[in-house]
Amino acid sequence: MPLKGAEGFEMYYKDIYGARWEKLRQSLLSEHTYMQPDDNRLQKPYHMDPGSVWAARQLPLLNAEQILDACAAPGGKSLVLALGMSKTAQLFLNDRSPDRVKRLKQVIDMCLEPQIKSRIQIKNSNILHHHIWKETSFEAILLDAPCSSERHLLAHPKYMGQWSPTRGKRLAEQQLLFLKSLSRNLKVGGHLLYCTCSINPLENEAPIQRWSQKHPQMQNIALQGPFGAETSNWGTLVLPDLCDSQGPIFASLWTRAY
Repeated sequence: MPLKGAEGFEMYYKDIYGARWEKLRQSLLSEHTYMQPDDNRLQKPYHMDPGSVWAARQLPLLNAEQILDACAAPGGKSLVLALGMSKTAQLFLNDRSPDRVKRLKQVIDMCLEPQIKSRIQIKNSNILHHHIWKETSFEAILLDAPCSSERHLLAHPKYMGQWSPTRGKRLAEQQLLFLKSLSRNLKVGGHLLYCTCSINPLENEAPIQRWSQKHPQMQNIALQGPFGAETSNWGTLVLPDLCDSQGPIFASLWTRAY
């Protein structure tokens, strides 16, 4: 019988990280380091993990007039994109959860000045429904994909008790479907940034590897992560035990060549 709950979680991640796991686990339980995306331009403070700010800033916005944040709630990375886009760009924010969209709208309304808010549209849609946006609609897409969010699990025993190894497998299949769907919406020469806040390779490198093998038009762009970040052929991983409490965050940047 496969192990579940806290005991199964410990065995699963110890098998992945080996002797490093205990230090990584303690860093995930330690107090977060926080920063604001931009102190001077936000109407109300919004605190984020520095790794998340770094990741969102990796999406190139120069010459991007149509920008999509496909899984936008609660809105931190959306603020980074809004502050970084040009004065003529439009930002489309989407989330499939009605409750999370309510929170997203509150964040945008409280934190951004009217001139920026006027160029933002918010949807409550499933990105697997291909009719939501026209094909090749966007020059820049952020997919901050739903993931296991192990740092959150460790802090909440109730959710930890519900953990099982199938969680990562299910999410990885969903992440792959999201990547496939959004590939249709990216313009030639545009950029897609894939992110998670997971420490599970099954949800980080694995979906990217499978997706890129089926989409030769997509080409990887190497990212320079914060000090201590780990880089592979599929992306950059920021973990708190090596990156001064930042993360977890995995980021992988791609451009559409044709």
